[in-house]
Amino acid sequence: MAFKKLTAPSLTDLFVEEIKTMILTGQLAIGQKLPPERQLAEEMNVSLAVINAGINRLTALGFIRVAPRKGIFVADYIREGNIDTMMQILAFSGHYINHEVLDPISNLRRSVETGAARLACINRTDEQLATMTTLLDQLSDERNLGLFPELAFRFFHEVAIASGNPYYPMISMSFKSVYQIFFRIALTSRSEQMRIASELRELYEAIRAGDADAAEHAVKTEIDAWLQRFEHSGKISK
Repeated sequence: MAFKKLTAPSLTDLFVEEIKTMILTGQLAIGQKLPPERQLAEEMNVSLAVINAGINRLTALGFIRVAPRKGIFVADYIREGNIDTMMQILAFSGHYINHEVLDPISNLRRSVETGAARLACINRTDEQLATMTTLLDQLSDERNLGLFPELAFRFFHEVAIASGNPYYPMISMSFKSVYQIFFRIALTSRSEQMRIASELRELYEAIRAGDADAAEHAVKTEIDAWLQRFEHSGKISK
């Protein structure tokens, strides 16, 4: 049996986690000014390069705002955060979610996926159908349980590509991390793997047959089942 290599987090990783934790626990408030980078380096006993790299990463994640000649501030991540910010908050909460997260994500899925599926019924190519078939076979293979979130995303992304509308796959790709983490939470067993694969196969069959109404119904049915899985997963916080 092969064991994966273990790696220790870098000092930059530790710095990012420490500042992120302080922000999300309220120790650092939105709008609060942080000490200068050199002072942070001295107080945290790390190099200036570690602080600079960490600040850049926290800025990209939406937690820090750097104002030239004014300083470093905790960003208003609720107002200005992005998908990466949301993923960090979910990871911090142990992937426990609530309906404040589920409702907008499910509404987004309904809008994007039903539109893409209906167009895919008209514009899909034989090559795209073949790709979907391959993905469905992989999704049903018990050896791919760990790869399921990635494969599920790739299936939905292929449907978006098959729509012929260039913006659907762009939207889909922008939310790749959302698809992956939410399917990882919802997938709890081999039987769930098979149920989801079966739901996606129904969508495929509707697209192959060119039946837009059936494709839309399949999308909505899969999303409803997806929401029910969260209700039974124990991962919904009160």
